Amino acid sequence: LLTVQPAAAGKRSFSLNPYGSRPDNGAARDLGTFGTGGVVLPDTGNPDFGFGFMIPAPYKKNSSIRIILFWSTQDTNCGIVLEPEYVERTRVGHVVTTGVPSGGLVPEDASTALAAPAVASTGASKVFLLNPDQGFTQESGDAILLAFSRNDASVNDTCTSDLVITGIKIEYLTP
Repeated sequence: LLTVQPAAAGKRSFSLNPYGSRPDNGAARDLGTFGTGGVVLPDTGNPDFGFGFMIPAPYKKNSSIRIILFWSTQDTNCGIVLEPEYVERTRVGHVVTTGVPSGGLVPEDASTALAAPAVASTGASKVFLLNPDQGFTQESGDAILLAFSRNDASVNDTCTSDLVITGIKIEYLTP
């Protein structure tokens, strides 16, 4: 029998353990349950968290990498501002990252706002894209370090409860 490959045949993904991330500026890892477990970013001090990964092979050179953050908050009907803080790229034989600190890391929907659902502690997701930038192409084997910061000083960050990151998924295209 002949089969037809699905349209997403060239897409792959992997997940990262949020507990393996680096919390800073008041962010922390919480091993709790029932809506409290994950990387916790409180509504004070612009907390941030970072993580890293290697671009796997095979990977379609210079294509967007989707970074999907799964999150929740105990607040309802409010907003949280989560901004790219930095991207560091390294590759054997290439000079260090240059350009804008978070160059190439942008929200897929052009907004850094996360809208808290109407029901407390309901899971949600936010997608960011990682694109070539900072003097780099984007290739298999590149080491990527990046971080996100909660901008609690923004007038659009109206939630007072913690932002809890519960999962990190990386999606990429193959040739």
